[in-house]
Amino acid sequence: MEYFAIQQPCSMDTLPTLASVAQLRGQTMHGIALLSMPMKGYLTFCDRIPAGDPNPACAQTILVPQALQAELAKRFPSATLIAVADPRAMFIDTLEYLQKSNRLRLTSLLPANPTVSPQASLGERVVVESGVQIDADVTVGSGTVIRSGT
Repeated sequence: MEYFAIQQPCSMDTLPTLASVAQLRGQTMHGIALLSMPMKGYLTFCDRIPAGDPNPACAQTILVPQALQAELAKRFPSATLIAVADPRAMFIDTLEYLQKSNRLRLTSLLPANPTVSPQASLGERVVVESGVQIDADVTVGSGTVIRSGT
């Protein structure tokens, strides 16, 4: 995944996973993206100092830990940094919410009807819930349960 656009831009504070973050009030979200994709209006996270030289033109909204906010502000001067307790968890919760509420635009990575590829290998007693995409050459061990949205 590099980025996922959402069906309709929305205010970030209208999403249940982000509603408690006062600094997000009025900020428009267009989607979610990796930190390496400097797209204005897209949400991402950074929970450690990145190796190498970051893109100073990064204009995303970045969820960061409080302890790293000052250092990351120097590295990402064009970004909006939002300090939260667990940036990764908040990002994953937001992605999961957007996916389960069908707010993400469909892509080749997120098709309308996720499927199990005929080239995938599934063990015995595997449970695959609806909304799961299993690609070719993937092996799923016996007794595995794969939850919706995976």
